[in-house]
Amino acid sequence: MQHITPRIDPERFAETYLRVFGSTFLGIAVLNWTARNAEPSTARKAIILGNIVGFSAGPAVDVWGLLTGARQLAVVFAVIHLLIALAFIWAWRTSMSAKSS
Repeated sequence: MQHITPRIDPERFAETYLRVFGSTFLGIAVLNWTARNAEPSTARKAIILGNIVGFSAGPAVDVWGLLTGARQLAVVFAVIHLLIALAFIWAWRTSMSAKSS
């Protein structure tokens, strides 16, 4: 019995990946954009916390990728994810200090 390994075309994979996840990321971006001037609330805190978790997981996954053979370009994405996570942490801290004032 012969084992056949399917050939994955990188361009088709990238196109499929962008289609599948692009719509999700667009939805999250719209959520963030429409909530940007919202009054302090439980919903706004949940949005900020979700972004902190998501963008903090990004650098961890990028570093894991680097350790398991990903291209060095992953460092750029790790830094970008980390900076965005730090921005949301700053937003969280700012919203918490505004609430206590």
